[in-house]
Amino acid sequence: MVKIETGFCRADELESVQRQFNQEFIYSKGRTIEVQHRFPGILDNPENILVRRVAGEIVSALAIKRFAWDTPTERYRAAMVGLVWTIPSMRAQGHAAATLDYLRLQLSREQCDFAVLWTTQPTVYSGSGWIAADCGRYGVLPGKPGVYLETPINRASTEKIQQIREAFSPMRVSRVRTDTFPLPPPAIQLKMLLEPDAYAIIGLARDNAYVFDINGAFNSLQSLWQKISRSGMHIHMNAADGNPVNDWVNQMLQTNLPFKPLAMWQPMSKRAMKLNYASIYIPILDRL
Repeated sequence: MVKIETGFCRADELESVQRQFNQEFIYSKGRTIEVQHRFPGILDNPENILVRRVAGEIVSALAIKRFAWDTPTERYRAAMVGLVWTIPSMRAQGHAAATLDYLRLQLSREQCDFAVLWTTQPTVYSGSGWIAADCGRYGVLPGKPGVYLETPINRASTEKIQQIREAFSPMRVSRVRTDTFPLPPPAIQLKMLLEPDAYAIIGLARDNAYVFDINGAFNSLQSLWQKISRSGMHIHMNAADGNPVNDWVNQMLQTNLPFKPLAMWQPMSKRAMKLNYASIYIPILDRL
């Protein structure tokens, strides 16, 4: 009988799994910067990767990013799921589903309150307890040539961003204060734009600028937008429905960003059952 097992990646398997992730999510899409460099501290740690082995060979894998979700009154233990992969010859045989089932058991053992993933194929997950709910909006706006003043990403600037997040986002991912951020695809570099009470973190790739995180006071978004609009010819704007950024885009740019429903949630604890997942927005910068 063929031995099939699911568990955490071993240290001697890490390089092989990274290679598979990079082939699937980086190289095949014409990208260059590898996942372990885009998500340092996550994709270079085998404790954040689950694998499915058939006869000792890894046929499926996924990555986990554990995080805390803060509200004004509570903190929730949570986990993001990403880079769900199965070797092409073994797809449609239940290996990814089995790995996700194992993930749910593992996160329950860790007393995780909920898990979240983002997908364009919600029906793949809807039969396994995942709930589709997303308040995210996304649109591509025209940019223009010009010069803008960026802010160096360092301890002082990240501390300032944290202050703005605390003031304007009562519900948020708890970020470890550091001088570095992840580099979500397809960006090849990050830029920080900072006003006294507003900020944006954008990713650049050729003529495109991706707004991975934006926050702050309504009245400061005009000066912030002047910088954002000069950062690329195509501005990929991400925002949450009902927040000041989306309201400002509607009023000042006279643009209605379409809904972009990608998030799916799996509540695991009793208190997590009471959360309104349709109101939770996690910026692209924080996602796996």
